[in-house]
Amino acid sequence: MGGARIGEGVLGLQVGSDVCVVLGAKPLVGILDVIAVMRADEGTAGGTRCFGDGCHPTHASRAGRVGGETYAGGMASASVRFGQYPPALRTIVHLSDTHFLDGGRPLGGRFDTTANLGRTLQKVRDLGIRPDAIVVTGDLTDEGEPGAYRDLRAVLEPVARDLAAPLVWVAGNHDERPALREHLMDAEPTQEPVTGVWDLDGLRLIAIDTSVPGWHHGDLDEGQLRWLDEHLATPAPLGTLLAMHHPPIPSHLPFFDILELRDQQRLADVIAGTDVRGILAGHLHYSTNATFAGIPVSVSAATCYTMDLARPPQQVNGMDAGQSFHLVHVYETTITHAVVPVVDADTGDYFSEEWVERMAALTPHERLEAFSRKRS
Repeated sequence: MGGARIGEGVLGLQVGSDVCVVLGAKPLVGILDVIAVMRADEGTAGGTRCFGDGCHPTHASRAGRVGGETYAGGMASASVRFGQYPPALRTIVHLSDTHFLDGGRPLGGRFDTTANLGRTLQKVRDLGIRPDAIVVTGDLTDEGEPGAYRDLRAVLEPVARDLAAPLVWVAGNHDERPALREHLMDAEPTQEPVTGVWDLDGLRLIAIDTSVPGWHHGDLDEGQLRWLDEHLATPAPLGTLLAMHHPPIPSHLPFFDILELRDQQRLADVIAGTDVRGILAGHLHYSTNATFAGIPVSVSAATCYTMDLARPPQQVNGMDAGQSFHLVHVYETTITHAVVPVVDADTGDYFSEEWVERMAALTPHERLEAFSRKRS
C-alpha cells in the first residue's frame, strides 16, 4: 500500500492570509475535492469560505472572535506579567482514544464512551479559553463503524465550532481509514493514510497515520515518511508538533510492547535536525511522557477508560476512572503539557479573578511581600 505523497491525503496549507485545509485525496494541482478556507480578514467566528462539496465550520478564523480582549494562544494576555515568561503563544487541547461504538453501545459492555466524552468536553468548555486547535490522537471509534464516526462528529464538532478551533482527527489502530475519511472528513473512502498539515498562525501541526489496516500495531510506510520529510524540509516560524496515535516510546506494560510502533528508527532519522518540538500521541490509555530522538513525547490518557496502573504490569486492565486530557501551552523556548483531570470534586475558593486583579495592582516587591513571604 502506497503512502501519501505531496498533494494527497488530508492536507493543510497556507496561501497568503488564507489558511486552507484540503480534505481531498487528489493532487493539489488539479481539481480538489474539498477546501475549507479561513479568511483571516473576515473577523467572524465560525465563518468559513469553502469550495467543493463540503464545508467545515470548525476550521474557522480566529480573527474577531475574542471581542475586545487580547488573547495569546487562547489565554488572556495580562497587562502585568507576574513571572519571567510571557503568555503562551499557542494553546492546544489534546484528547485521545474516544473509542465510540455505533448507537452509543457501551464499550466492552461497561464503559459509556459517549457520556465520558461529554464530561471531558464540558471540562474543555469550563477552561474558558479559545484553543488554537483541538487534537484527537486516534482510536476515534472502537470498530471503525460509519455510525460511530457520525456520532463522534456530532458530539465534537459543535464544541470546536463554538470555540472556533480547528478540529484535528488522527487515525488509530481501532479506526478504519475509509469510514474515517468519509464520515469525519467528507473525503474519498480510501485506504490512503489520514495525514494533514495545519498552520496555526506560525505553529505547524502535522498529523501522521501510524495505523496498519488489518492490524493493531503501528508502522509508517516509506511513502508517508517521504511525505513527512518533504514537509519538514522548510522550518515553520514557531516550529512543528507531530500528532500520531502510537507513541514512539516504551511502555512498562508487556501487551503494549506487542502493539508498539515498529521500526521507530526510520521516524527518528526523518525528524532528526528538523524543527519538530514535540510529539502528541495516545494509544496507551494512560498519561505519560518521554523523549524520542531528543524530542519530547506527551501521551494523553483516553476519554473512554484508563489503565489501572496501581497493579503489577501483568495484571493491569481498564477502569472507568482517571480520565483526563492535556492542555498544551507553546512558548517561545519550551512547551508544557498539563494533565487536566475529568472529575467532579470540591475545591477551595482562595484564588479568583479578583485576587489576580489585586496582585496586578501591586508592584513586584509588594506581590512578593503579599504572597511569597512566610508568615510566622
